[in-house]
Parts: sequence; structure tokens; C-alpha cells
Amino acid sequence: CARSSKHCDGWIMPNIYGCDSAKKGLAFVSLPNVSIWIPCPKTRNFLNILEFYFLECNKIFCDALFIEDVLFVRNYKATLELAQVFGVVCLSFKLRNIPVFSVGNTVWKKDIVGSGKADKETIKQFVATSSYFSLPVDITDDIADAGCIALWGNMRMNKNG
Repeated sequence: CARSSKHCDGWIMPNIYGCDSAKKGLAFVSLPNVSIWIPCPKTRNFLNILEFYFLECNKIFCDALFIEDVLFVRNYKATLELAQVFGVVCLSFKLRNIPVFSVGNTVWKKDIVGSGKADKETIKQFVATSSYFSLPVDITDDIADAGCIALWGNMRMNKNG
């Protein structure tokens, strides 16, 4: 049972959020026009990440969360931090019995934009011109990614539901 279903292009859309994590923070988007940016905490040790993001994520209510898999980056410390954030986000939603699904970046890019190797500008252009979104024109790369992840999640939920 969806907490707040919406109608869009013939779909009954549950309140699904897409999430993209980055070094600077977390981006959440729910179609067509809700976007949330949570900047990372000043001190980035695991306990601060856990407390900060756990509290912030608990303010977001949805029927399901789709989150991008952790990407390996050359810097070990950055990869570790992204993995910690991923774990905290998943935990904060799972503990509230909200389903969490992860998706690889090449998978959602191929299905949504048409190329698994789509660059940031191509993704932002897609979001700016797509009828699925009513987001501001000057969105960040992370908000654009989260929006596409939300769209991918909505398509999966409608396909299987």
C-alpha cells in the first residue's frame, strides 16, 4: 500500500526516492519534483557519518528507496567513506521497514539515458528535457543522477507491480 501515490503518464507512482551519494553529500529525488541535498558532516569519521546521516535519512518518508551501488574510486579512503555512507543510508531505511534496492550506475544509465557510459552533461540534459521531471534547470550532477535512479526505480516497480 503506497503512502502517497501519484499519477503520471498513466502510471500509479508510489513515493519512491532515488539516492546518489557523493564526496560532498547525498542527493535524494522523488518524481516529479522533490529534491533533497544533505551535505556531508564536517568531521568524516565513521561515527559522525553514522549519527549524522542516520538522523537526516530518518526525516525522509517513502515507499521504497533505490540507491546507486558504491563506485570504486582510486582513493581508498574515499571508497571506504562512500561504502560507509551507503551502509548507513540502507540501514536507516531498512530499520523502518522501507524496501531498499541498489542499482549499478551503468544499468540505470543504459535503461534511462540509453548509454551505460553516459556522462554528467548528457544525464543533466535528459533530466532537463524529460516530461518525468519538474526540477529546476540548475540542478547538480548528483540531483540529476538521483532523479534518474528514482525514474529507474519507478519503472521497475511498475513493471513488477
